[in-house]
Amino acid sequence: PKNFGVSRHGRAVFYDYDELCLVSDCVFRAWPKPGSPEEAMADEPWFLVGPRDVFPERFGPFMGLPAQELAAVREHYRHLFDPAWWQGLQARFAAGDYPDTPPYSAAQRLA
Repeated sequence: PKNFGVSRHGRAVFYDYDELCLVSDCVFRAWPKPGSPEEAMADEPWFLVGPRDVFPERFGPFMGLPAQELAAVREHYRHLFDPAWWQGLQARFAAGDYPDTPPYSAAQRLA
């Protein structure tokens, strides 16, 4: 799917070729809630977006998946859409903890 893939090491990754950066350099934020009907209907964002801001809640529309498949991804990998999960991952990286995150459980892996 668009902007997501599996690395040669078997890890799931998200990327945007024109904005490639380290996870540690991103500013993961929650998508702001509109404070008025005018903000909700605005053509352009009514809030400031920094050059390194990432809104995980908005990943869904960019995955290019049919609705049923996207629903399955959201159900099984809901943490990927949570800014707090990404912030926690950044904290782990900063502490020198680089977790191994295989894409499949041991029972589902090929030999």
